[in-house]
Amino acid sequence: MSGEGPQNDDGYDPLSFGDTDVGQSYSTYVPDPHHDNFLQGDHSSHVAAASTTTFFSANSAMTSLNPSIHTRKASSGDLADMVLNDPLPETFPPLPRNHQYPAVSAMPAAETSIARYPPVPAPGVPLAPPLSMLTSSASNGTLPTLGPDVRLHVTVEAPIKQAGPSGIPGVGEFYMVYPVHSRTTLSTFRSSEFTTRRRFKDVVALSELLQMLHPGYFIPPRPHRNAIKGRRMQPRFIEERRAGIERFLNRLAAHAVLGRSEAFQVFLEQEGDLRSSPAWQRLHPPTKGLARSTVKFLKQMVGQEATVPSPIDVTKPAQVGVDLYRVMHERVAAMQGAVKMAPVTPLEQQLREEAAKIEEMRRLLTFMTGKADEWVKHSNEQSTIFAELGKVTQGLAVYEEAAGYHTGRLEASLGEGLLKVSKLSSITMEHTAKHLAHLHDYLSYIPSVQAALHHRENALLTSVTLEVDLSKRRVRIDAGGQSVARRAQTYIEITQLEASLAAARSEYSKVSERNAEELVGFRSNMRADMVAVVKEFALVQVASAQKAQQLWQETLHALNSASA
Repeated sequence: MSGEGPQNDDGYDPLSFGDTDVGQSYSTYVPDPHHDNFLQGDHSSHVAAASTTTFFSANSAMTSLNPSIHTRKASSGDLADMVLNDPLPETFPPLPRNHQYPAVSAMPAAETSIARYPPVPAPGVPLAPPLSMLTSSASNGTLPTLGPDVRLHVTVEAPIKQAGPSGIPGVGEFYMVYPVHSRTTLSTFRSSEFTTRRRFKDVVALSELLQMLHPGYFIPPRPHRNAIKGRRMQPRFIEERRAGIERFLNRLAAHAVLGRSEAFQVFLEQEGDLRSSPAWQRLHPPTKGLARSTVKFLKQMVGQEATVPSPIDVTKPAQVGVDLYRVMHERVAAMQGAVKMAPVTPLEQQLREEAAKIEEMRRLLTFMTGKADEWVKHSNEQSTIFAELGKVTQGLAVYEEAAGYHTGRLEASLGEGLLKVSKLSSITMEHTAKHLAHLHDYLSYIPSVQAALHHRENALLTSVTLEVDLSKRRVRIDAGGQSVARRAQTYIEITQLEASLAAARSEYSKVSERNAEELVGFRSNMRADMVAVVKEFALVQVASAQKAQQLWQETLHALNSASA
């Protein structure tokens, strides 16, 4: 039948489940010979009980930036239309060179001339490959050959159970350590192949550090923490976490900037305990803690310490544990509408519109993953019903033959057909769920995207707040009436503010350009993946329908023969 069914652009026939995997172009799914033989015509095996695993999870708590989103009912076609038909520009508007405020300059040439592989793409070129190309590959125990486009690949092997101290003195606890094996052709690493051992908390620390050191970039989602300790040692959870860590690390490795960062290299190369490594500790900026930050705040309030942040401080988000005064000062400026009153550049306007689209995309993905979950559930129920009905019918056939009714052949043929269709439904559900899983993958990516966009908003707030403070001090100088000492202090603060404002504007400019580059790549990759998802979903359904028709025709032929 493979020559008669629908084919994709690569000439792949979805009816031929045994020759080629349905999702070979977009996933690392390894075909099940038992299933594939069935679809090729081997119906000798008995149908297995269908799994009740839930493949998707929907988040009902949705807060939209656009109030009108909740006034209409979502449809499953909204996201496809949004991804496939929304005219996203290939590049974002250039930053104005002579705009008065915010006085944003383009990224300095030094930022784009750093030697790295692959080079930082030009605007409109994705920074990383689609998510579907970055799936787990260590489950079969083999290491992939590094191709010309893959300079770094990470394999997370089966974890090792170890014992260590817990938070309670004298009581130990068990935890898992994951061997992380890396292969690379990059000259920045000490060797081409090396292995370290990392705990899950090290993975969490890497994600948080990258967010801190590389604001504006979309940090790939890492596996979530699990609050139920009893589940952490279950084999299924351990494998899910291992695959999630490997997927996270390979997405970082594929990123043109994050994959070449010092933090990522230290994580992969540094032997021993990561937290105690001097190279790792050096990457973390010093923190003062809430107590010291509160003392500094009180001194600032009584004039014993300067309130103007340094040029280095303004390049980082305001934190309660570092500068409480700055946090409160910027919040007051935000409540007073300082950002809303500031002029908006074309790039900032474009990024704000994209942020609203990302929120809408999150809502639609939540809706679609929920519907996909329902589809899997109903498909599983249908498969189970066919299997149970087939077994009951075969049991009835045995009874009728024993009772001498001579109609058992009819029930036996019907029961066999029902079992075959049940198995086909189960296989179709598994193939389809593997493709629809990309919806959940992108849904988990949305918080990282929104966090990067929010960092740009914070950078803009810092810049606007400094601009307001600078204007107020200039007004004081122009108004006069200050003492000589106070006037001299105001001049010093103006000089400090000018330096800090220049640094804040530069940081805002860099984060904005990062947001723009990442959005173009994210939307481009998502568009490619969504096309693949929709296409493969349709191909699997057509193949399943044609195979189901064939099975029912065979069953009808058997019934006719039995009744003759």
